[in-house]
Amino acid sequence: MTTSKAKSFVLSICDTDFIFALTYLSYVLERTLPLSKILQSSTIDLKNASEIVQCTITVLQSNRTNCISEFAKLYSEVQQLASGLDIDLKIPRINKKQTHRENYNSQSIDEYYRISMFIPLLDSIIEDLNRRFTLPSMEAYDLSLFIPTTFLQQKMYCTSEYQDRVSNVSKRFSSIEPNILHGKTILGELEIWCQKWKIIAEEGIEKCPNNAIEAFSSCNAKVFPNIKSFLQILSTMPVGVASAERSFSTLRRMKTWLRSRMGETRLTGLCLLHVHREVNVNELIQSVIERFANKKQRRLDFVL
Repeated sequence: MTTSKAKSFVLSICDTDFIFALTYLSYVLERTLPLSKILQSSTIDLKNASEIVQCTITVLQSNRTNCISEFAKLYSEVQQLASGLDIDLKIPRINKKQTHRENYNSQSIDEYYRISMFIPLLDSIIEDLNRRFTLPSMEAYDLSLFIPTTFLQQKMYCTSEYQDRVSNVSKRFSSIEPNILHGKTILGELEIWCQKWKIIAEEGIEKCPNNAIEAFSSCNAKVFPNIKSFLQILSTMPVGVASAERSFSTLRRMKTWLRSRMGETRLTGLCLLHVHREVNVNELIQSVIERFANKKQRRLDFVL
């Protein structure tokens, strides 16, 4: 039984389709890896995520346009891999009545696998990214208009188009956040906000914020209450579900069969220690002991 499984595995990994598919997936994942990393970051905001998503889609579309030259590089890698493993590359058997797999009547190996696997893979990845990050779901990206580096680099401040976009954003979010006012109030704050950072950029007094969190920290709530609310929405709106999934994976590792009787308080503490590894608990040992000792009267004196 073990011998037959081993033989079937060897035949599978030495198959021509498997070698081409492995090379294609490695090619695509190399270009989507930065997007995957930044979407799992805990400090990412919508503006930075939008830029990386658009850059990734643009790169994949460029590779799709130049698919012949890109596939030529991949085909040379496949040939080197096949020669090293002593595998003969060949086209699957062609049948005129075949309907359950690709049935392109091609005489060359590179043309067959370029049409049947490489191009459909790129089209599928691009379509998935466009479907996942559609324009209706990215309406909140207009909140990046309040980030200083955005309107300073594009020089859009104090223009009618810029003010119209800000007015549309304020109308859209006024129903969600009742403290946000739209109309002339937000436009008046906007002019002062833009002028403030324009002077700072020209004089080089300090570095202009380039993300939502820095802009939120630099915004005075008494002077710019509406802009502060917009930046708060932009900073706290989740880009992905990585944080929630991280807690589920942590719970799976902590709540094992050997810890089935562990209480909720201890489980929560262990999960927090596992997730927030950057916090140095050794420096907080004394404060932890004091907090534990002061919760109720104990026979032992933990606090001196």
